[in-house]
Amino acid sequence: MSDKKTWEHYGSANPYYGVATVDKFRDKNLDEENRDEFFQSGEAHVNAVWDEIKTHFVSGFSPVNALDFGCGVGRLTIPMGAKCKKVIGVDISSTMLEEAGSNAAAMDIDNIEFRETVGDLSDIDETFDFVHSFIVLQHINPSDGFKAFERMVEMLEQHGVGALHVTFHNDATTTNRLKASAIKYLPLLFSIRNRIRGLDPEPVIPIHEYNLNRVFEILYDHGCHRSYCRFTHHGLKGVIIFFQKTPGLLD
Repeated sequence: MSDKKTWEHYGSANPYYGVATVDKFRDKNLDEENRDEFFQSGEAHVNAVWDEIKTHFVSGFSPVNALDFGCGVGRLTIPMGAKCKKVIGVDISSTMLEEAGSNAAAMDIDNIEFRETVGDLSDIDETFDFVHSFIVLQHINPSDGFKAFERMVEMLEQHGVGALHVTFHNDATTTNRLKASAIKYLPLLFSIRNRIRGLDPEPVIPIHEYNLNRVFEILYDHGCHRSYCRFTHHGLKGVIIFFQKTPGLLD
């Protein structure tokens, strides 16, 4: 199944679980309390991102035009809307975007544009003073993901700030790696497992690792010579790279 078909499936069947793969966020379990927790986690993340940027880059950080790549149902895009003049949330899944638009309207947020895009962002021609993506690139094959990463860096205005997340190492046990490989390459096993668990059939969510040498080469080549990292772990070792498009190598 293609990536677009995978995310259209989750967008129509289990959009919140597709964003945060925790059982309480499946549609059948998504009561008001769990839904509130879902969005509160997004607000907490955005607040943490802003704190890091204000501490290390721009003390009065207040973006005019921001991009959230892989916005899903708006978990992070909506709280970004409260901190930016305008936000564009992009995703390859039209069904995810429909839910995101409904969520923003329900929260009376009117400065966000949700837009369907191709995976490499070649159809986006605006520039931004803030580009953001979190737990998204890990689901995109690096052959395509690096194109999106570089495109976001290209679209960043001079002195603009980025906060982009990638995963770089799967430290699962050998047994769990074998299980994951079996599920990935033998999807029938995944279907059987879901039936045993009483779950509806659903596609495997892809997971990928990125070469950090290439990540930093892109930043270097595009004049993003100030950077700061915070490590993450959501099943894989990852890192949020905060950077500013400000040329100036240290001697």
